Amino acid sequence: MNTKDNRRSRATKSHIEAVFLSLLKKQDINKISIQELCRRSEINRSTFYAHYKDVYDLFDCMEREMSKHTVDIFYDTETGTYKDFNTERYVELFEYIRDHRDFYQIYLSDAGRNHTINLHITEYGQRMLGPVLERSSMWERRILEYNIAYLNAGVNAIIRHWLKEDCIETPEELVEIMGTVNRISLFWET
Repeated sequence: MNTKDNRRSRATKSHIEAVFLSLLKKQDINKISIQELCRRSEINRSTFYAHYKDVYDLFDCMEREMSKHTVDIFYDTETGTYKDFNTERYVELFEYIRDHRDFYQIYLSDAGRNHTINLHITEYGQRMLGPVLERSSMWERRILEYNIAYLNAGVNAIIRHWLKEDCIETPEELVEIMGTVNRISLFWET
């Protein structure tokens, strides 16, 4: 029986996604036809429609799956708590992004509809600093919000640049670069 989550179905979806990514490298999503995707994937249209509504749904499904993995790096769904944001977490994130660079190069590209990777820095910061925030003035909270936005955008910018350079540095080197960038930012504040 061909259920939606059996091994054969997962293999078919994986193959469709790989072909889709190869097409996305060459052309914009709105130029990719289901007919062309099916022809290159060597599947029937009915097989495609058994998994996806259209190419946008395919992209959204891939995005949700990738996002779930990046969230799992920082968030423990079993306990409902955030893991500590440390070097190992960022190395794990960068390894995952490097291993799925074809998707992320497209997802975070200039044509990628301003996508970002949700690093959950905001939620983590609020959890860790909750008691401090309760005693803080509105102005201090606003400063923290801006710092969190700055950090989130900065990490995404570093990831974009790393992908544009085809992940030349190792994930460990990228974490070290992030630390250097943070120290330079602190230098400019003084």
